[in-house]
Amino acid sequence: MFPNVAFAHVSLGRQRVATASGTFLKLPTSARGMALGGAYAALMDDASSVGWNPARLGALSQKGFFISHTQWFADISYIFAICPQPWPRFSGLVGVFFGSLSAMMKETSEYIPYGTGRKFAFNDWVAGVSIARRLTDKLLVGANAKYVREELGTDVGGAVTSSWLLDVGTKYYVGLSTVRMAMLLRDFGPELRPCGTFVRTLNGSVITQDYEGFAPPTTFKFGIACDPVEEDPHKLRQHSR
Repeated sequence: MFPNVAFAHVSLGRQRVATASGTFLKLPTSARGMALGGAYAALMDDASSVGWNPARLGALSQKGFFISHTQWFADISYIFAICPQPWPRFSGLVGVFFGSLSAMMKETSEYIPYGTGRKFAFNDWVAGVSIARRLTDKLLVGANAKYVREELGTDVGGAVTSSWLLDVGTKYYVGLSTVRMAMLLRDFGPELRPCGTFVRTLNGSVITQDYEGFAPPTTFKFGIACDPVEEDPHKLRQHSR
């Protein structure tokens, strides 16, 4: 019995803790969603919904543009932009989006801890297409197809990982007051594997190895929201996930 349990554990253990790649995709894409702690899957009402649940785009009736910039610690900058536009032939909406996480660092050494005068940059980015439509008066569906590229210090000899990923989301109005539910599967796809090979020396022999791939930061979210108070100019919203 115990050998079988151990074997199953080894098989599942290939997805090790803290080894996901492309984790910058988890960063919030709007200040409003960040202020709500990410509990935003069922609350979006503008173009920024692409970063939270693409299904909400199906409710938009006109083209628009959204851009956000977040300045993180250590001079790390994150920019996200989306341009949605109605697609009458599809009876829905299509949009293109782009996100970039970048940072500039100083080169240091053991003897020059305050910088050698040289700098190098890290840059991760994601670009894709979003499509959404309203299937019924209560159900919205949407999806993002995106290409992710993550640099692991290319200016200092590091590798690059890349992959295609998919987001799928839904939003459903249950017909009870303003209650709606949302579900989202985000960043689903093949593992991100650095291109090229790694060369190392072992006991005087040169060994060439392929880089190991790492799983994308796939997440599943479920949220419920309602507006218990809707009296102009006041509105109270409640959301759980």
